[in-house]
Amino acid sequence: MKLRIKGPTLRLRLTQGEIRALLEEGVVEERVPFAPGVNLIYRLRRDARSGAISASFRNGVVEILVPEGNAREWCTSELVTLAHEQALPDGALQITLEKDFACLAPREGDHFGGRRIEVVDRTVVALPVERQVGGENAAAGYRRNMGHLRQ
Repeated sequence: MKLRIKGPTLRLRLTQGEIRALLEEGVVEERVPFAPGVNLIYRLRRDARSGAISASFRNGVVEILVPEGNAREWCTSELVTLAHEQALPDGALQITLEKDFACLAPREGDHFGGRRIEVVDRTVVALPVERQVGGENAAAGYRRNMGHLRQ
């Protein structure tokens, strides 16, 4: 499970195995050791009493609770993302849970297969597009008209 933090945003990405563990065991946890006896722990837990996704930080532990029903639906469906905005005294904390899909560049792990992107004009583009256009030759980076490329 990956934890990404940027400003008032927490995002967790889970592999298929971690999704199974959340469904079957009710919890997924990772530990980042900083020194002997000093760890940052981040944990995702199903919770029957929660009414909404929530996050807390106590004693070096970031814990995100997901309502039981939401967690089970997410784990057993094609739903990719769960998100909630947790009110804070000075604003809000955006909490996002995502299924971890395979990257364009190969890497080890049990990630979900490729996904499709729906574009504004209802055209469906299968990833990775980079194979067809080329990373260095993409329109934004190459600064040339790419109109001659076929869809």
